[in-house]
Amino acid sequence: MSLFEIMIVSIGIANLVVDIIKLSLRPEKK
Repeated sequence: MSLFEIMIVSIGIANLVVDIIKLSLRPEKK
């Protein structure tokens, strides 16, 4: 894996974590 690929994966994981936090803070809100 190249450094660029690792960076993309890290950003994707960070975005996923942010989405989970938002859902847990504001459940059932869409």
